[in-house]
Amino acid sequence: MVIIYTLFTALFFFGLLYYLINYSLVPYNNENVLDIKNMIIVSVLFAICIALLFSFFHLIIDKLFFRKYYEKPKLLLALRRGLLLGFMLAGFTWLRVFDFWQWHLILLVFLLIVLFEALFITFERNIKESKKDKKDEIKNNS
Repeated sequence: MVIIYTLFTALFFFGLLYYLINYSLVPYNNENVLDIKNMIIVSVLFAICIALLFSFFHLIIDKLFFRKYYEKPKLLLALRRGLLLGFMLAGFTWLRVFDFWQWHLILLVFLLIVLFEALFITFERNIKESKKDKKDEIKNNS
């Protein structure tokens, strides 16, 4: 059921992004200068759209290949990875728009995203280990 909700939410945000780009937001103002406010709105919506679409496919693959029939796919993991991918692509877009498209800046954005994922994985493992240690301590004290 979560997979279907993710798909419909992704379709809604893609429709909203399509509407804003084509009918509402103008990328340049009257002086023919790029409007940063509109660029931020489009970037955030683009990141959300990519995050939800990636999460949808991540949940499907997780459910089909890595979970048992009665287990639910991990929604927070899929959303986190989708958001990181969306922000990475939005960062690449900002680099391209402002003409900073150089290999070391692209590598920096990519490495920041990989670093955030590694930090999240480390925090999850530490939390699981501390919970396991507490359970073992309670079991030994009883």
